[in-house]
Amino acid sequence: MNEPSSGDASTRTGFGRLLPRPRKAGDTWGNLRIVSELGRGGFGCVYKAWDETLARDVALKIIRVPAAGADVAAGVLSEGRLLARVTHRNVVTVYGAQQIDDEIGLWMELVNGRSLADIVRHDGPFGAEEATLVGSSLARALAAVHAAGLLHRDVKANNVMREAGGRIVLMDFGAGRDTAAGARGRTEIAGTPVYMAPEVLSGHATSPPSDLYSLGVLLFYLVTGRYPVDGQTVADVLLAHGAGRQLLSDLRPDLPDTFVRVVERALAADPAERYRSAGAMLRELAEVASRDAPPGPSWFPPGAQEPGSGPWTPRMPSDVWRQDSTASQAPSNTAIVVWRWGAAAAAVLVLVWTLGFLTSTAFNQVLGRTAAFSDGTPLTWLTWGVRSLVAPAIFALLAILALRVLLSLWQALRRLVPLVGRLAGRTGQRMAHTFGALRPPALGQLLLMLQIASVAVVWFLFRDLIAAFTKYVDTADAAALLPLSPANDAHIIYRALLTLMLFGMAAAWYRLWVHQPPGDRPDRITAAGGLAVMAVVLLMLEVPYRLTYWPEFERVEFAGARCYLLGESEGRLLLHCPDKMPPRNSLVPEDDARVERLAVIENIFERRP
Repeated sequence: MNEPSSGDASTRTGFGRLLPRPRKAGDTWGNLRIVSELGRGGFGCVYKAWDETLARDVALKIIRVPAAGADVAAGVLSEGRLLARVTHRNVVTVYGAQQIDDEIGLWMELVNGRSLADIVRHDGPFGAEEATLVGSSLARALAAVHAAGLLHRDVKANNVMREAGGRIVLMDFGAGRDTAAGARGRTEIAGTPVYMAPEVLSGHATSPPSDLYSLGVLLFYLVTGRYPVDGQTVADVLLAHGAGRQLLSDLRPDLPDTFVRVVERALAADPAERYRSAGAMLRELAEVASRDAPPGPSWFPPGAQEPGSGPWTPRMPSDVWRQDSTASQAPSNTAIVVWRWGAAAAAVLVLVWTLGFLTSTAFNQVLGRTAAFSDGTPLTWLTWGVRSLVAPAIFALLAILALRVLLSLWQALRRLVPLVGRLAGRTGQRMAHTFGALRPPALGQLLLMLQIASVAVVWFLFRDLIAAFTKYVDTADAAALLPLSPANDAHIIYRALLTLMLFGMAAAWYRLWVHQPPGDRPDRITAAGGLAVMAVVLLMLEVPYRLTYWPEFERVEFAGARCYLLGESEGRLLLHCPDKMPPRNSLVPEDDARVERLAVIENIFERRP
């Protein structure tokens, strides 16, 4: 079923009836430059625009206000400014509102993704788990909106976007009103009839419970592709309400009873029987998500009134945000935070120590240094681990800075050359539509394949260098050791490339795992494969570090030949003579007259005449 529009003239009165003047690419509106039209509806036109002040792409919604609608214009501007103060990851960020002549513009963040209506239309209905996660995100969004004293009034699948990274974003506040205005009694009907609460269709004031009714309709639609009641006009939908709505369990008997009960309560015809606040609905959705898991900490700060226990009262945004962050609600949690940071620091220390141990062990194995002739102690291993990570950290920082500079230059080019901006915008939209259709599990599998392919390419390109890392210098062919020469720049490119690969893989998996709700993440086997590939890349980067950059020893002359002192123990010297035929390592007494120590430090792989 196609998602209905809120643009039916019979469902609205007031400023929504008149569309603004059409704009084309290159036109300006205030300090915004139009890039392209994104869509239009009953409440105005939406454009992709370039904000000269913020130096970024934004979504600009322009609404035309008749000359007689001065009060309406003032209300829209006031609500736009209130929305600009709502900061929540599940609510579109509004940057500003302004009136120019008979038009009002709201500009906000440009969200690249797909609407829930588009996902249901092309991918089919959701399962209960996925719908629960979406519902929880939207309940948090409505809690933040209601806490700011606002109502959305048009919650529907077309007005909710799922970003390419998985974030659920509540959009389109064109029908929004402040709660004070909604409380004055009867109000004009605004929104989409099939999503509107029965009392609102009858002309009564909107309220937080009426927004939650719309959320219940949205959840019903997500899991069935249909609506509890249907109709094209307000009259049709009112008649359908009178005849009785469809029951969710009749359409989807496979859904868990806990999920069905949440939706049915949100759809109650009597507002008093619905959830009194978004927080109350969020709490029950959390119980659906946890199912038989033991209850976690309360969603509400100590001393706060539990939602649903009394009349709806707006809460401050800080109370809403504290739903997601209980770490500061009890003094005992400070110890937990300290313990976690301590555990993280200990894990990093163990990782650094392990890398130092591995690079030192590989170094001694290739040179033929036994434990008696090596400098292997826990402290030296930690030192080598730290030294091996300094260069990759600096390189990654420089790469990030370079990327930021390139992005700034690219944005400047798009502003100065409109054609480039338009082409880039179209390309970005196509890419967002292509990759936005891929769910995180599929993206995880794609990322894993790209990881494996990139490692295979590096292995092929640097096969001679990688082979040299595994040779035993005492017996290896001299030509096989040539890649280890400091004159060979391949090892610098090898290390830089692996550093970029490692940080790129880590960033991609962080995005796919940490930024996704638990039910929408890649499967654990795929994630484990991705971590395994990153571990391989880390080992390829760090294990040969000491052999590549620090194969420096004291130069000695032994029987007239150029040699190096690899170590000494119990009156014996371990010498390596690179110009000799294999074997090149020799054990000689410390007082051997043929040994002349020159007190010069050199790279043993440096080619000399």
